[in-house]
Amino acid sequence: MSGPSLYLDRYQLLKHLGKGGTGEVWLAHDLELKGDVALKFLSKSFSEKDTDMLRRETKNARLLSHRHILPVYDFHSQKDHPAAISMEYAPGGSLADLASREKRVFEVSELSDWIMQACEGFAYAHDESGIVHRDIKPGNLMLDATNSLKVADFGLSAPLAASLDDESEKVIGRRMTMHFASPQLIWNPYESHYLNDIFALGVTIFVLVAGSYPFDDPKNNRWKWDPDNLLSMSKRRQKRGWGEEPVPQSWDYAVAKCLAEDPADRPANMRELADLLGADDYYQRKSGKYSTVPIPAAEKESKKDRRNFARSILIILVFLVTGVLAGVLWGAFQKQSNEDFETTPTKEAQPYQIIGEE
Repeated sequence: MSGPSLYLDRYQLLKHLGKGGTGEVWLAHDLELKGDVALKFLSKSFSEKDTDMLRRETKNARLLSHRHILPVYDFHSQKDHPAAISMEYAPGGSLADLASREKRVFEVSELSDWIMQACEGFAYAHDESGIVHRDIKPGNLMLDATNSLKVADFGLSAPLAASLDDESEKVIGRRMTMHFASPQLIWNPYESHYLNDIFALGVTIFVLVAGSYPFDDPKNNRWKWDPDNLLSMSKRRQKRGWGEEPVPQSWDYAVAKCLAEDPADRPANMRELADLLGADDYYQRKSGKYSTVPIPAAEKESKKDRRNFARSILIILVFLVTGVLAGVLWGAFQKQSNEDFETTPTKEAQPYQIIGEE
């Protein structure tokens, strides 16, 4: 693309935002809806099969509606024009952009709210829609105009081959960027499981806090799977002299669990990960009371059923107790009434005499 120019007689291209192995992203103005959007153009290397897959996954992505998931609007494909996906424009850029601009690592105190918001988005997609991301990394965690975090490319990672902000990143099986891939995805690039997302979010947190990948080989400048020699975020920061604030032990522990080789040793879901990272503190600050990551509808219905059952039992018990008390009170009343009608002779009272008797 070269511009500024007009795309499909509808989108005025305003600014080039990024370029990668699969294409490039532009800020565009929608002349029909009178608003700015991000247009992700696909490179000419995309096959017809990949394009069809992306079209289908775009339809699925449009079903996701959550305040911390970047909305996908539409898939555009027209003869003699490159295919593109329109989505919400996030003016704050990605966390990868922010870290690169400021050339520093994040402190947990400034990162924690964004990670909690990401956990909310992931929990919704996993539990409500059964959709996994498969390409979680700092470049897909975007900041909107209110500085809230929104997860980008949800449901679109399968046909997208690489990051749009770093062409040098290697991608395995056209599914996930190598440095963020779990061992299971490395062994089977087509595996789709939410525990792989938990692993990738753990790597993402590690990179943002420690400034490097948890599994790397600095001497050979390559990725290296070596869980036995994994340094915590705290030790990595100390070793490199980065950061000012200490990393909470709870964060080191939570991220280490995310990076477990065995998926069974990782947090069971995004809500559990949020709790390990301190969800109670986050929600107390936001609302003044404790509240975990929003509970999925299935769990809400289950809890609602349990509440209704308990309410029914309580009502029955109230009726039973009321009936018993009423019976006891009625019995006492009857007894007292009988006593009131009985006549007891006194010393002054004269006995009745039958006439004719002496």
